[in-house]
Amino acid sequence: MSSSAINVNGSLGRDALRNQISNASFASWDEGNAFSIPAQGVAIPFTYTTTNNWSVRYSAGEAGSTSDLLTVDKRPHAVGESAVGGNPNYFLSINKGKITQASDPDNTGDFVLALEQKIPNVRLLQNNSVTLSFYAKGASADAKLGVGLRQVFGETGPADEFGLGAQTSPTTFIPGQEVVLGTDWKRHTLHFNVPSISGKFVGSSGDNYTQLDFYLQAGATIANENDLVAAVDYAGSTVDFSNVQLETGVDVSEFENIHQNFAIQQMVGPRIVGAAGGLCTRAASSIESALGMSYDGVTNAGLAAGATMFIYLNDSGTVFGGETHGDNIRRFGAFHNTQPLGSPIFIVSPTFSEHDASGTDNTGIQDIICTASNTTDKRVLAVKSSVNVGGTDAENRPFNIFAIQLGEVGSDILFNPQVFGEPGCDDVNEIWCEATLSCTQPGLCVNPPG
Repeated sequence: MSSSAINVNGSLGRDALRNQISNASFASWDEGNAFSIPAQGVAIPFTYTTTNNWSVRYSAGEAGSTSDLLTVDKRPHAVGESAVGGNPNYFLSINKGKITQASDPDNTGDFVLALEQKIPNVRLLQNNSVTLSFYAKGASADAKLGVGLRQVFGETGPADEFGLGAQTSPTTFIPGQEVVLGTDWKRHTLHFNVPSISGKFVGSSGDNYTQLDFYLQAGATIANENDLVAAVDYAGSTVDFSNVQLETGVDVSEFENIHQNFAIQQMVGPRIVGAAGGLCTRAASSIESALGMSYDGVTNAGLAAGATMFIYLNDSGTVFGGETHGDNIRRFGAFHNTQPLGSPIFIVSPTFSEHDASGTDNTGIQDIICTASNTTDKRVLAVKSSVNVGGTDAENRPFNIFAIQLGEVGSDILFNPQVFGEPGCDDVNEIWCEATLSCTQPGLCVNPPG
């Protein structure tokens, strides 16, 4: 890890944006600030959306039960919190929902409670050593937490023009680890070796990704299937998480809190409110379809060859109706179609990482025409990425994208509570005060007495 002359709670230059976790400081909660979740008595766990980019996998198994609902809540750090680095405002708290199974030989321990995040593009971290660091605490000094990674290769679908995508490899579970939580905040650091995916098949349907799992509770069957150290018990008491970081290499670095510290702004000057990047293999045929996450594969017949394709920069890779919508590109903050924000600044480039030329096609990456432009909606980019194969037939190609949106220089958009998931103020003359955790007049935001 290289060093820099200026350190604003995060590295600069090539080391900025090294954290592979989205919403790593649990600052964004678009779907609500509190969730009550039932445990379904089924062998295949249900997955529940909670804070942005995080979900909870929860099932009592076929023979399990719970006495109360699992709760997942947004909680504020104490003002001036020093035990957690990176100056976060919030943390995620999980409570209750302990699963029990009767002592019966037929009860196989197929129950699970896990907090998880999917890191898009299974190619991204393959064949790498990675370092995971996170802050956590429990209700007792002996509470245990299982931690694991897995590689998911999507789902089988129609083959593309190169015959790829019709097969998919089974999920690879990377050997898990276990940590003991205390009752105070502590940073835990774990190292994993993510295997190569050479020889694997990536399906053309569904998302492919590397998944991070925090196991609060896991029966013996789940522990064995997911390659954990052992079954994980859970007392049904509080477990809190803050500032999760996953980075390549064996060195642990200072937490990169893009929501609040913005080391990257040191490189470009103006204030950044949103950044997005990733490999786009799906796109929409109009601005409206992009906003509605109605996508099709860029090489499929649904998008005419050489046509303009549209990408929603707030893409979350939503899954509904059994189908994946969007590209699940990595995103920090959010893009907005309002003033005083400008249109995104972007880079697009062709890629062969998804669809290498094969057979008699000698087309090189330099032959792909890849261009983009802003649209009437600042949250959507228009992209063309196509090539003439054999000099005659135009075909679309997947493409890489990176975009940032800036506030006007001198504007207060960086501190706008609506941008990064903090409570908003109905009165436009009031601001959100971190000292009192309430809306107040400018100049009256002071630390409360005592």
